[in-house]
Amino acid sequence: MSDPSTAQKISKFVHRLRTRRQVLVNQLNLREMQDSRQFLQGELSAIDAILQEMIEEFDLSSELSTAEDITEEAWLHALARNPAFEFLADPSEDLYTVEDGKPILYEDEA
Repeated sequence: MSDPSTAQKISKFVHRLRTRRQVLVNQLNLREMQDSRQFLQGELSAIDAILQEMIEEFDLSSELSTAEDITEEAWLHALARNPAFEFLADPSEDLYTVEDGKPILYEDEA
């Protein structure tokens, strides 16, 4: 990788793959995602294979970031775009309205 712009693109792509991988790992631990477990494991295996190929092809072993390097913003962005949560857009998922319950009043509002 002699071209710095190519190296930077590859590094960013690997970072995004690792973010997606960590999101999948976290989803595997969610009870709500148990019905999708096989799908998530397949996705995880595919990402692992791609990462391994990229590590070998571009000699990236020393350049890979760890999961701790993933920002909260990157997590939220990955989760917001994850198709596993598309069911939440269904109107039948809107169980509560503003009229439900009582408002929380803080000391300075009371």
